[in-house]
Amino acid sequence: EDSSLAIDSNDNLHVTYYDNTNDNLEYMTYDGSSWSTPVSLDSTDVVGRDSSLAIDSNDNLHVTYLDYTNENLEYMTYDGSSWSTPVSLDSTGYVGEDSSLAIDSNDNLHVTYYADYPSYNLEYMTFSNIAGDLDFNPLANIDYGIPELILDYDDEGNDYGSLQGYLYLYDDGEPGSEQLLYEGSFTLTETSDDCLWNTHSGSFNLTDFVELNSTVDGAMHHIEANVYEQDWTFIDSNWVDFCMANGSVCKVDSDGDGVFDNEDAFPDDASETMDSDGDGVGDNADEFPQDGTETLDTDGDGTGDNADTDDDGDGVLDTDDAFPNDPNETTDTDGDGLGDNADAFPNDVNETMDSDMDGVGDNADAFPNDANETMDTDGDGEGDNSDQCPNSERDEMDEMNVDENGCTEVQRDSDGDGVNDYDDYCPNYPNENQAGPVDQNGCPPDSDKDGVTDVNDKCSNSPQDMDGTEPVDANGCTYYQRMNQDSDEDGVLDIDDTFPNDPNETTDTDGDGLGDNADAFPNDVNETMDSDMDGVGDNADAFP
Repeated sequence: EDSSLAIDSNDNLHVTYYDNTNDNLEYMTYDGSSWSTPVSLDSTDVVGRDSSLAIDSNDNLHVTYLDYTNENLEYMTYDGSSWSTPVSLDSTGYVGEDSSLAIDSNDNLHVTYYADYPSYNLEYMTFSNIAGDLDFNPLANIDYGIPELILDYDDEGNDYGSLQGYLYLYDDGEPGSEQLLYEGSFTLTETSDDCLWNTHSGSFNLTDFVELNSTVDGAMHHIEANVYEQDWTFIDSNWVDFCMANGSVCKVDSDGDGVFDNEDAFPDDASETMDSDGDGVGDNADEFPQDGTETLDTDGDGTGDNADTDDDGDGVLDTDDAFPNDPNETTDTDGDGLGDNADAFPNDVNETMDSDMDGVGDNADAFPNDANETMDTDGDGEGDNSDQCPNSERDEMDEMNVDENGCTEVQRDSDGDGVNDYDDYCPNYPNENQAGPVDQNGCPPDSDKDGVTDVNDKCSNSPQDMDGTEPVDANGCTYYQRMNQDSDEDGVLDIDDTFPNDPNETTDTDGDGLGDNADAFPNDVNETMDSDMDGVGDNADAFP
């Protein structure tokens, strides 16, 4: 709404207008090929209605507009690098509607506007050449330790005599959001006169303006000054933040880049200080710092992304490219935000990665970094492939207590005999030295109850006497069974066989524990071997 259009000396178009949605004053420019991104010039309260835009001989922009909230006539200017802080030209009642701005051949500004209250008149103001330089030089008086502010104004050839203005002092905060602590008038006295400009200067003891804790190190304040002619025709404005350090006033450089905040287009960004084209992107990061319509050149072809039909230079037009700024991607088949080239599952919106390359996406894979596992059915932390108890259940405390095999206490079978430890009376049988089946208690069966397990019992049907089982030997045989038993089938009954389980031996004549057949000295209890076969046993032979 309420747009105002002006054309500079290069035939570039400039327009200001009211953003009815956000209640802002907006600005755009057209360089002959494309329009810039909209820039919010003023977004404080409800502002921007009835704007009027004009351009001076230096192609500097000037705009007047209505501050609806505060009922003021506002003014801003653009000097080719940045927009000024809004200035209230008239704040007497409800004023500023339907402003119209014009610039004469001497670059003097003239504005008319409607004052709804209190005069109900058509009002007129003129600015007598706004060119100038308003500087702040916060200093400390060395002799007295009094914080002082030196304010200088160079009028660039205009002989004003003395100047006057208003000084505003705020507490800690950003311009436009802080609390006003003081406002008061001042006079700048002409201090020099030469062929270039006249200088006006004034020195102010800051403690004279307001009583505050400005002597405390680190206290932050904000000063804004507006300079006027003697008839209160506005000339210029500027601001500065200052702090107190050891009783002295110091300028503030918030980002520590060596440029004071009031001169820094990006006071909180140490990597930026200027925005030459006013597009909101600092010159260092802006690949087109003099073009307000461009900031990036993704493919490096010299054409800004806004004007470039193939920003990433991948041969696919931006209109057809799902990733116009990524030369490695053009398509996103499953619409998951990741290009098909980088997407391990380009047709599955739920998956993009397969970290362990097992064919199951990380989102569905219970073990995304283990190629041997994908599922954990019982949620015990042990993958189904290695889980000996894949259906473990939580205990009465709703906890999952499992061992390294994924088994709870009631599922555990330490000896692997098929009977859980909880019910196993022989939890360590069988082992590597044992074999054979087990009974329902997890123990090796002993059918004849003679104390020798069936797998080792050569007489599995030993008879029982009145008191239980008859005494048996290591083979599970009674005396009477041995009389008719030849366990090693060597032709000698067990009852007569010294080695009933060794088919190669039956006798041990010298009683040394070695059968006569293997004993080189079957009649000598002290000898069993003759390694050198010299007829002398190894034990007695000094050189066996």
